[in-house]
Amino acid sequence: MIFTPFTGINHHKANVLFGAALLSNEKIDSYTWLFKTFLNAMGGVEPAVIITDEDASMKISIQNVFLTSVHRLCMWHILRKVPDKVGPDLKEDDDFHASLSLCVWSCETPEEFEDRWARIMIQYGLKNHEWFAGRFDIRSSWVPAYFRDIPLSGLLRTTSRSESANSYFSRFIGFKHALVEFWLRFDTALEDQRHKELEADNVTLHTTPVLK
Repeated sequence: MIFTPFTGINHHKANVLFGAALLSNEKIDSYTWLFKTFLNAMGGVEPAVIITDEDASMKISIQNVFLTSVHRLCMWHILRKVPDKVGPDLKEDDDFHASLSLCVWSCETPEEFEDRWARIMIQYGLKNHEWFAGRFDIRSSWVPAYFRDIPLSGLLRTTSRSESANSYFSRFIGFKHALVEFWLRFDTALEDQRHKELEADNVTLHTTPVLK
């Protein structure tokens, strides 16, 4: 989950982790507690934009706690599911994946997206596919063409935030680790992240920009 701007961009174009929590379940009450705790830590100031996966309980909790935040779904999490939702032929079809990506990332208007999406569904025999139909029904929550009026919408047009965060922490943490080992590894990851940030700050402070 990405909160913007609170866990958004720093001047080095990297994610900044403001907080983390361990939850025993993924129920509405648990997420509500988490979001209220986060909101309290932020002095009651809500994030401008919240980007999450498709968790239904999380969606309800966000609506209950963050009254002014814009909630959108992470395109990276949605598109990474595509290979598992299609047959073996489409899974290996580079033209299909390129066409779908171009449709999602490059369309400038809702009309353009809907027209191109419909043609792709027909071309590849996915017109009656339940999963793709479901993603189309919620298109306004994850397709960039519908975000043009949202400040900071540029963050939603790139996978780099989710990819970099997932990739970074996966270097330290695995799902098979016991709780104590998980926590020690997580703490090590945070220390490594802070160290890199301090190094980047030092470079910024002692570097003179070169005008070209």
